[in-house]
Amino acid sequence: MKAIIILGQMLNDDGSMINILKRRLDRALSISNNNSLFIVVGGKANKKSPFSEAKVMSDYLLSKNILKRRIIREESSLDTIGNVFFLKRDILLKKRIKDLVIVTSSFHIPRTKIIFNKILGPSYNVEFVKTHDFFDFYVIKHQILGIERKLTAVISDMLSNIKDGNNSQIKKMLKLHPLYSKQDLDREVKDLSDEDLSKLLGIKVINIRPIRKYLEKRISQTK
Repeated sequence: MKAIIILGQMLNDDGSMINILKRRLDRALSISNNNSLFIVVGGKANKKSPFSEAKVMSDYLLSKNILKRRIIREESSLDTIGNVFFLKRDILLKKRIKDLVIVTSSFHIPRTKIIFNKILGPSYNVEFVKTHDFFDFYVIKHQILGIERKLTAVISDMLSNIKDGNNSQIKKMLKLHPLYSKQDLDREVKDLSDEDLSKLLGIKVINIRPIRKYLEKRISQTK
């Protein structure tokens, strides 16, 4: 069975989708057939939103006459690393799905490939399909500021010591990830020195500033 995986994107405070996410859903619909299984991934990365990303995405697919039985939701994740970890643990392994088509935005593809390859490992057949987000303000801002490029480099560094598909290493890494740690998130990120935070996350000190800024922003949104 080949499944179409649609990666989420943080919702607006009122629970509505931004255009980037709608384009991902429309792209997935354009490559589907009457037997396609859709897996929508994304929890409440924005705690102000009354809904999870996966619920809003599922509702959109239902509005396009996709049968409910053809949609699976993953609602535990708060970022792309979590997307893939919980997708694998809660859905792919249980349903024995090995063939995947990943739909996401063009700017997101490089980071997505790194994370999927690292967390899933070599036993999965993965194809990546991108949307085109020309003239989108969100994308233009990320490109001008180099946000996605810097974040991709940091994530690559963060995952570099993990063997592809090694579930025990990945679980250990996720327990230390500030978005999923059961410890005090503010203390972990704000109060630790660059050196201590780099050791906690397994990231080179030279790369810790961008990930600190990113995590502080995400943590504030998930409160």
